[in-house]
Amino acid sequence: MKKRFIHFIQHQSKKTLTSIGGGLFGAMVLVVGALIFSTFSPNTQLASATLSPQSIGLGKGVAACFSSVPTVTCSGGNNVITVNRNASNCGANPYVRDVLFATVAPSDGSDTGYIAEQIGLSCGGGTEYISFSGNASTKYYLQIQGDQGPTPSINDQIYFYGLNCSNPAPASMSYSCAAGGGSVLFSWPAAPGATDYYPRFSTTGGFCPAGWTKWTDGTTCYINSFAGTSVWAAITPGASYSNAWVHSGEPPSYAVAQTGAFTCVATPTMSTASCSGGTATLNWTPVAGATNYHPIIRYPSPTTCPAGWAPWGSSTTDCKKYPVAGTTDSSASGLPAVGGYEAFVYAYGTAWSAESNHVSFSCAAPPAPSGPVGSCNAAGTSAIFSWVQTPGYTTYYTRASTGGIGVAPFLGAPAWNDTFVGPPYSVTFPTTPGTIYYWWVHTRDPVTQAWSAYVSGTINCTPTSPGCTAGSCTGGTVCSAGSCVASCPNGSYNSSGLCCANGSVYVSGSCVASCTPGNACTSAANSCGMTASGVYSNSCSCSGTVPSNTLCPSVTLLSASSRVRSGQPATLSWSSLNVSSCSLVSNPIGFSSSALTGTNVSTSPLVITGNTTFTLMCTAASGAVSTSVQVGVLPKSIEQ
Repeated sequence: MKKRFIHFIQHQSKKTLTSIGGGLFGAMVLVVGALIFSTFSPNTQLASATLSPQSIGLGKGVAACFSSVPTVTCSGGNNVITVNRNASNCGANPYVRDVLFATVAPSDGSDTGYIAEQIGLSCGGGTEYISFSGNASTKYYLQIQGDQGPTPSINDQIYFYGLNCSNPAPASMSYSCAAGGGSVLFSWPAAPGATDYYPRFSTTGGFCPAGWTKWTDGTTCYINSFAGTSVWAAITPGASYSNAWVHSGEPPSYAVAQTGAFTCVATPTMSTASCSGGTATLNWTPVAGATNYHPIIRYPSPTTCPAGWAPWGSSTTDCKKYPVAGTTDSSASGLPAVGGYEAFVYAYGTAWSAESNHVSFSCAAPPAPSGPVGSCNAAGTSAIFSWVQTPGYTTYYTRASTGGIGVAPFLGAPAWNDTFVGPPYSVTFPTTPGTIYYWWVHTRDPVTQAWSAYVSGTINCTPTSPGCTAGSCTGGTVCSAGSCVASCPNGSYNSSGLCCANGSVYVSGSCVASCTPGNACTSAANSCGMTASGVYSNSCSCSGTVPSNTLCPSVTLLSASSRVRSGQPATLSWSSLNVSSCSLVSNPIGFSSSALTGTNVSTSPLVITGNTTFTLMCTAASGAVSTSVQVGVLPKSIEQ
């Protein structure tokens, strides 16, 4: 075999490689006897378009063997190298030979250590394929030798290549955050011919989770030679990570697929939800790393969403608002005056959090109070207005004005009170003699903040002639209508030395209307709002007995597992106390049962493919009660 003159340069990792040779990028040419060598800086990338055969061939003053620069490509994991060349200017007995080495080829042009070759005995253009055994990510070196023939050796021309037949990078990389934001799943499609991968992600604070190793730069976590196409990593909820990437071969400088910056956030908590005058007010806890929030109101029946809100997906009962920068919202107005609403929220970093807890609320207005009565003191400097308690309610809005009902100027406290709590159910406020005062009162629901229609009255406090007052009569007499008498007349009773009409009560020196004796009344409520019927006595006490708390309804709903394999049904268990009937529904819609028996139920034919909320609703004497449980799906890495 003739010796070949070889041009050598360190390889550049590329999937399509072109010829390299002397005379470019500041090459230094050394002449030693009859040998010529060209050297270049390591890792210099050369482009074939700037080369000519003469710059890298060893001719004898005539055209070189090749009429154009050969090109070389790798086919990846198939371990095949493709050579496209055009040999011309051929003499007698020409040939073209492609020689592949696993290490740098010997500088003397010998064949020592070559692992594959392909010889083309014909002259002209063609494509040759070199098949070999080995690791696709190993670096290889290739000679393409051309000989015009037949002698001498200085007629030869040699191209020399460094190449790496590594697999292409995956086409993309994505991530998904686990519920709670404490872990992230990186996923990518398989790359053609790849058998393993090299996932990486940027870390915060120099911490890498279990199963990952810290790179020498102190800011990268990595796994080498990973066999799958998805992998979990524990992360800090709310922390910002600048990137994640993956490639299908070493070194890390190869082409990669990447996610870009990501932040997985924890699940927020819906703190309160209330309704006042048809406007809902929602409050939730802030979440570290969240850039905005996505509150949702679930109506008790299909609805049209309020201004600024939109249907959530295909639901006809769920209205969403996005984005909301803060942790409160009071923009949902015009809600019908009914109960059965729910509110929940999602947080967003660069991906959505899990769904928060649900908070129930009502926009139903409570009943109005009754029996408004007003009176003045003898000097006309103080007025008292009172009303009959609305059964089951102890909280009220009170108002007063000298301009009319709902008309300014309004009186301040104590007449103006948004959080009045009885008993007694009366308000005393200072007055100017001879002035007409208007007053009104609403029942207020302390849970929903809804208020009832109002009841009202007017009063004109003028001074009266001096007379007796409560407790001012002596000698065993009692004050009645400004005079001291031996006993209270029929239809009244003695209260603190003052004759009060049956059905009124003594409050701060005055008799205040409170009830109509013999009329129906309702007892105070127990812990779940149950009351008992009775009648008023002359002193306005109700004969109804507060029901025992043991009569209150209760329901529970549990799932055998909080997460199931995707595509499998869930098994739920339930129990109830003091209810008459129950039904079970799912959200998203797909399961409904109104004939529950036993204590366990399978959701089949509904299968779980994502977070699904099941709600158990039961009817009881005190009203409807409900409870919910959420079932999710296991990550694919756990299913395997």
